[in-house]
Amino acid sequence: MFMSKKGHTLIECALALGILSVVLTGALGVFYRGALSDQSNQHEIMAMKACQEVMEQLAVMPINDLLAQNGVQFDFTAVKLDTPRIGSIQVTTISMSGTNKVYEIVVSVIHDGSEYAPFSAILTTRRSG
Repeated sequence: MFMSKKGHTLIECALALGILSVVLTGALGVFYRGALSDQSNQHEIMAMKACQEVMEQLAVMPINDLLAQNGVQFDFTAVKLDTPRIGSIQVTTISMSGTNKVYEIVVSVIHDGSEYAPFSAILTTRRSG
């Protein structure tokens, strides 16, 4: 008696489903990582814009007002997260020659990634006065 092969066995179907599930799980992981990366990049761009706005305000300040900004923190609200987004300003004297001083100004926003992927933006410039 000859057996005709008209379909697939249960083992063949189970094996095919197993291989398909492994491939799809890997592909979904790639898409998920891509989405997280895209979100992190968007947050970094917004953080950089916030730093740039603060830096532009500092650039036109008189030196005495600029020095008063050292250690000031600002709320960074462009990215809607559950935890506070805090930016900071640091002004330090890096060199003195006679009466002319050179100040380094650092404006930064750093988020540790407790809710989403971590992101940061740091701008540094120097100014004499």
